[in-house]
Amino acid sequence: MQIESEATQTMIDVEPQKSQTWIGTSAVLTAAIFWGLSGTAAQVLFQTYHESPFTLAVIRMLGSGIVLLIMTAFQKGMRFVFLPFFQRNTTVSLLIFAIVGMLGVQFSYLSSIRYGNAPTATFLQYLCPAMVSAYLWIRGSNKMNKIQWAAVGLALLGTYFLVRNGHPYAFAVPLDCIVWGVISALTLAFYTIYPVQLLHRFGSLLVTGWSMLLGGFCLLIILPFLSLSIRVVWRPLPLMLLGFVVFAGTLLAFWLYIFSLTHLQPQVASVLASAEPLSSALAGVFFLQLHFAFTGWLGAFCILTAVFILQVYPFRKNMKRKVNF
Repeated sequence: MQIESEATQTMIDVEPQKSQTWIGTSAVLTAAIFWGLSGTAAQVLFQTYHESPFTLAVIRMLGSGIVLLIMTAFQKGMRFVFLPFFQRNTTVSLLIFAIVGMLGVQFSYLSSIRYGNAPTATFLQYLCPAMVSAYLWIRGSNKMNKIQWAAVGLALLGTYFLVRNGHPYAFAVPLDCIVWGVISALTLAFYTIYPVQLLHRFGSLLVTGWSMLLGGFCLLIILPFLSLSIRVVWRPLPLMLLGFVVFAGTLLAFWLYIFSLTHLQPQVASVLASAEPLSSALAGVFFLQLHFAFTGWLGAFCILTAVFILQVYPFRKNMKRKVNF
């Protein structure tokens, strides 16, 4: 009877955990799909309706930033919203993150889509984990073994296959797309490494909200000096696509990812979020009739495999240390 009781109690304990895992998995995969589809929507806006990356970046960051700060105010109060500006060092750190990290990654990613296509831009951005690993190794913060170095090499090989996409003597996408894609990976690496202290003190909602708002304002200030202006196509379909990019592809996706962290370990959520480039690729094939040769898909597979290794391997190593301890 005691054994049956213990077994029943174990089943009761495990069942909610399974349920929570499925809820978290569904949330993060939905977020990844929205992120991937937002890139496809951006490509349509650029190539069909001739919107500018400047316009989309400004609207996306300002709109999302305002909503995130309003959400933070309802949760924590107005005083907490302005807390980062009470100290000079946090103000400077937030401005640096907003300009180099948030503005850098948003504008470079959209520019890569503008000159090429959403799947290629997304896969290039996913070189970020390899760049972060290499940077931490150079700093001496992370000792990389043969498996991790092989993953970095696999990411570079995958990039080569991806940008060739079956063309042996030329790039399959414009050089501008590749350059902006690599810049987006570099700025995403900065985005990943730099704001650790800010996130610990103020949380992701507030830091993301202010960085989006400040980054959007900075870009808005720069536009007149570049003889550019905000131009929106006031027609139903482009407005719907713009709304999807801002709300579903940014705000809702961000909220779903944060929500998934209440049910999943961050490492697991990060790996599942790697479904984003795959969803972008499938959306490009089905909705935009993009063609990927075998080498293009091989390159995508190499990059995703590298991302998986670089994210999962340190986690498994830490788990083994805990078990041994």
